[in-house]
Amino acid sequence: MISKPNPRQLVLRRDTATGLTRVGWDSDLPIGRFEHYKVICEISDSRLPDIDSPHYTNYQAACCTAREANAALLEKQIQHHTSQGWLHVPLGLSSNTETLQADEFGNFTAAAMSLMFELTHNQKQVWAVADKTNIVHVRSRLPTTELDELSYQVWYHQQMHQLDNLSGQILEGDLQITESGLWFKIQA
Repeated sequence: MISKPNPRQLVLRRDTATGLTRVGWDSDLPIGRFEHYKVICEISDSRLPDIDSPHYTNYQAACCTAREANAALLEKQIQHHTSQGWLHVPLGLSSNTETLQADEFGNFTAAAMSLMFELTHNQKQVWAVADKTNIVHVRSRLPTTELDELSYQVWYHQQMHQLDNLSGQILEGDLQITESGLWFKIQA
């Protein structure tokens, strides 16, 4: 007996808790917590449509619809973070431009997570080099491996020397991923 996989529905829904519209699987966005807008497509596997999929254009269109629906909320979030003194980390710092595609929120949250991993291996404590109010470089303040005191001091001085050679002001702080992207929060 041959069994066919059950098709999964890819849907567009709004989170009633945050107000953000997103694209996702019907089972991951339950009615009640999410307000239903539309079914995008039915897919027989659990992978999101890629560029070779016949559903890719519908998926990207839904992501753009989500981006438009979220624009006001995201702009409000950007204004709030900016007023708090946070600096936006540009996605252009990524060497992998393929990750700069719209995600399920219709923005670049997934790209921000990918960028954080690329720059710091998910370490939130960082040094950032800022040229006025623009971040031009980010580096982890923690080594990737455990170091003894002497090795740490050598590593630290190498990092400071490399950062000093960059044009801009060196700041200490933390990285934060929000729906509006990757942000640098200056340490108080």
